Amino acid sequence: MSLTATAHRRLRRVYTDVATLAHDYTHYAAHLSNPELLQASRAVVGLVVPILAVPCGGQRRAGCIVGGPRDMTLGILAALRREPGFDNVRSLKLHGQWAVGWGEPEPVPGWDRQHPDRLRFYGYTDAYADGRGVAPAHGSGILSSPSGGSP
Repeated sequence: MSLTATAHRRLRRVYTDVATLAHDYTHYAAHLSNPELLQASRAVVGLVVPILAVPCGGQRRAGCIVGGPRDMTLGILAALRREPGFDNVRSLKLHGQWAVGWGEPEPVPGWDRQHPDRLRFYGYTDAYADGRGVAPAHGSGILSSPSGGSP
């Protein structure tokens, strides 16, 4: 079976009951302005480790996760399209990586990765956006974060 077929088969399911097991769950729990969004979050399994896809709502106007290879990105896209809170789901090529985005497009193309207004756009608390929070772990937070994570 090809990587494409395997990726699509595995990623056509989005895990709703194990979102707390996503490796970046605690990051979001600590830094989202509207932590109640975690109740509607989905754990998405890419190559190995589940990552969290947090829907839009409250201060959070968009989200984005790195999809890995194009085939995996297409699988994630197909899975999130059917989930509530993930409007305008689309594939993106950001910083040379395939990603899946949802919600509004960034209002300032090329925004600095740690710009406070950008962090607020993705629903982070004022304390985190103003640099009083902890930097995101790899694979969590925002796609353009210094660690290469996803919003």
